[in-house]
Amino acid sequence: MLIDATAGALNEPPVEAALSDPALADDAAGRVDALIQTLLKYSPQWLPLGSRMIRLTVDRP
Repeated sequence: MLIDATAGALNEPPVEAALSDPALADDAAGRVDALIQTLLKYSPQWLPLGSRMIRLTVDRP
């Protein structure tokens, strides 16, 4: 659960910043593009945590 909380804490600020841009308020396609660009930009930080979380979930104790 700690890894999940860490991943959420890392994801939230950049994603919220990208989606709260006032220039994109009425532009759904622009918001989706901003979200995708943000996810791609930060994926090197997030993917190892996600992989570890999956591994810990499926591995036998």
